[in-house]
Amino acid sequence: MNRRYSGWTLDAIRADLLAKLSSERERYGRLLPAALELCDPAVLDHSDDREVYVEGAAQFRLCA
Repeated sequence: MNRRYSGWTLDAIRADLLAKLSSERERYGRLLPAALELCDPAVLDHSDDREVYVEGAAQFRLCA
């Protein structure tokens, strides 16, 4: 933090940290539903008749 905020005022540091916190909160909010979906027992079912295929970052599908 010393290197990052060297020469900054306390108000500027606070504003920067609050902006970063807000950004991380938004990112977390977008990732949480996908993470919870992956924890769904239907997705975690270990039976041989289910396969998960992932193509790129934008396409995620279950094939039964």
